[in-house]
Amino acid sequence: MITSTTPLLQLDALRVAIGEKTILQSISLDVAPGELVVLMGANGSGKSTLGLALAGHPAYHTTEGTARFGGADLLAMGAHGEKWLRYMLIGGTALKVLRRSVCPVLVVRRSRRRAYAKTIVAVDLSNKAMQVAKAAFALLPDAEHHLVHAFHVPFEGRMRLAGSTEREIDRLRLLARREAKRGLDAFTKRGRGRSAVRVSKELACGHPASVIMEMQGLLRPDLTVLGRHSGPAATERLLGSTTQNVLYNSSGDVLVVP
Repeated sequence: MITSTTPLLQLDALRVAIGEKTILQSISLDVAPGELVVLMGANGSGKSTLGLALAGHPAYHTTEGTARFGGADLLAMGAHGEKWLRYMLIGGTALKVLRRSVCPVLVVRRSRRRAYAKTIVAVDLSNKAMQVAKAAFALLPDAEHHLVHAFHVPFEGRMRLAGSTEREIDRLRLLARREAKRGLDAFTKRGRGRSAVRVSKELACGHPASVIMEMQGLLRPDLTVLGRHSGPAATERLLGSTTQNVLYNSSGDVLVVP
């Protein structure tokens, strides 16, 4: 509930980037209900960047800090059967919320009486994935978190067409797994820091959406955590393809982190 002392919009040390390039650094701002705020500055100073990031533009993402609307740290919304899927496909209210929210959105498919005890957190080892993992750790500090990373063998399809043997492909798959494990180990260490959060690491070769669905079947999590965008902004104008696949096919609750 918004009170007279609750900022309508609150930015705390917000950092915004396009791809790997940081545009805004450490932006903090409180806007009270009914207050008019005018942003002024030279061309290229970041006024439009801030507005587009808060509006949920897929090319802009926050790498550090928080943005809260009405004091909310989390938005929750229900999802029920075919009606939910239809809204997702035609761009209804649910999709607009997922696309534009500046705070994590919890899509609830099942009624719960207990706190989430086990999560799957999909990570691709990027800075954006680090933000997703830290959001999961902060929102659910007592849960058991499984970081799931899908890797692939570079040029596997071309190798098959060129007549490479299964033994050669298996050898490259083993090398790719070792490289992915090193990356996931470093990612986990950096993400967990000195906190006591419980984290396990899961690696699998394949398409991210398929790997996530497979891990849902194996681990039986209470919650699956994903980033809103998981690829180039030009090809993912609404939600990342992996995120859409999981939202469509998951039978459990899903947390989407902007």
